[in-house]
Amino acid sequence: KSPKPVYLWMHHGEAELRDAGHLWGMTTGDAEDKLKEELEDKRIEVLQIGPAGENLVRFAALISMSNRANGRTGMGAVMGSKNLKAVVVRGKQKPTIANPEKFKELQKLGKTNLEPTGMDDFGKYGTPDVTSPQNKSGGLPTYNFNSGTFEKHEEINGKTLYDSHLRGHERDEQNRFGRDTCFSCSIKCKRVSQIDEGPYKTEAKYGGPEYETLATFGSYCGISNMDAIIH
Repeated sequence: KSPKPVYLWMHHGEAELRDAGHLWGMTTGDAEDKLKEELEDKRIEVLQIGPAGENLVRFAALISMSNRANGRTGMGAVMGSKNLKAVVVRGKQKPTIANPEKFKELQKLGKTNLEPTGMDDFGKYGTPDVTSPQNKSGGLPTYNFNSGTFEKHEEINGKTLYDSHLRGHERDEQNRFGRDTCFSCSIKCKRVSQIDEGPYKTEAKYGGPEYETLATFGSYCGISNMDAIIH
């Protein structure tokens, strides 16, 4: 365990522990912004904890890219117990491929097999696309799981989120501005929502809801207000 808050900075094949006292207590979005400013590099990748992990909440998640939650098993609390605020990585070296020609063959094979499998729809609507199918099968958590069906499920499903609640939807440009992806993933299933004003004002840097969010903050609580769920 570190005697004080630190973050692990890995770059150019080297690793060093740096002071993170100024980051301790920050939310993940603010901490990532600060790290990008401090390291003068907007392309760093950050795996970090927020106040929950710092305070050893047993189900605290690890957060990457400000808004990707790696949940379960309480790994956020483990990092917090070590006083490790974040792991920050920047790689600029190209990987060495042992057999470039074989690699290209596998790339083509993967592309051929992926295209007909519905990955386009999954990329477009993301995990929220399973909301209505879950409701149809009776497995959508509703009213504290007293029920498995929610009569307003269409108000909180993936299509509604895509059509009218992703960033850029006002200009029909949500496919460009309302989708994001984890590092090196081509599917782009991540949502980006932005609410500019009102009681549910939300910054785009925090991403958007997954299926679990829509179910837990939506049907599970009997809430069908998409803006409230996003916030």
